[in-house]
Amino acid sequence: MSEKRQGQKVPNTKGVTSTESRTARGRAILEAWDTSRQPFILYLRKFRFIMYHGPDSRMLLENHFWATLSPHRVGVLTVIDPTEDPLPGAYGHGAPAVEVADDQWQSAVSDLISKAEMIVSEVPLLGEGAALELEMCIQSRKTAQTVVLIPPPGGPFEALDDVPPIKSFPRVIHLDELPEINAIGHFVFHDLVDRACALASLKSSERVALATAGLLYDRFPVTYTGLRAGYQNTAIGHEGMGEFRRAARSYFRALVVAVAEGDDLSASDIAEQIARLSLMIGDRTAAMNYLGGAIRFAQRVDDAERLRRLNEELTRVAEKL
Repeated sequence: MSEKRQGQKVPNTKGVTSTESRTARGRAILEAWDTSRQPFILYLRKFRFIMYHGPDSRMLLENHFWATLSPHRVGVLTVIDPTEDPLPGAYGHGAPAVEVADDQWQSAVSDLISKAEMIVSEVPLLGEGAALELEMCIQSRKTAQTVVLIPPPGGPFEALDDVPPIKSFPRVIHLDELPEINAIGHFVFHDLVDRACALASLKSSERVALATAGLLYDRFPVTYTGLRAGYQNTAIGHEGMGEFRRAARSYFRALVVAVAEGDDLSASDIAEQIARLSLMIGDRTAAMNYLGGAIRFAQRVDDAERLRRLNEELTRVAEKL
């Protein structure tokens, strides 16, 4: 019977946005991982909260990832709350999914994080669940493979740039900094997507052999290719528009990457840029802190001329406090 009985929910069992369709495809992705280590990307989001993107704000990023990567044999997997009503049609979630009850959520998500080659975490609000998921990424040593999407500043949501554990992740981007078209090609995703596609292109037997021998990461290392330069270019763009605080935030992300790469010279340069922007927005205390950081990085590379200049600048800023 197609009509809804009074007081009774009729399940949506048709179409790609239905729970039935999504979970069937989700099971297939996990079976492919179990049998042949076929790679997948885990897309985490806040239940009952939807962040639309793209032209006319009608696109879900998880759907974009799924549609783009499926032809490359890279799975995209999300998590469904069994009590959440699926949205039908263009506005609904269509990516493959795992249905997880509340009492199994923590162990299930931890297991998925450990298996995923890339994690995308949509964090409009840093609630207990999202914070725990990010901590699981840290515990699984997946910080370099995790992209955290946060709301842009100036909106209705709390600024999350400097909030732990988010601030310790090297791949953090404001949602409005992603392009409306081909968001998956953005520098924050690009090298991880390329790596997943390269893994998917291997013969199953070769992929299983590498995984069994513990050599997948040796053969296909996780890098930060293009990440630092992408953040620096984003900072330059924000500064050109007079958005000095946003420019400083983008430079901070570049600094996190430079530290992760062990590039002390670049870290010193970037810390100095943040100090300069801090002075432009009138935050001399922050400027002193970042100049002090730039000095420490410069000491590691034994750059005498840079140290002289930075110490002189730190003295000038301190005298004006």
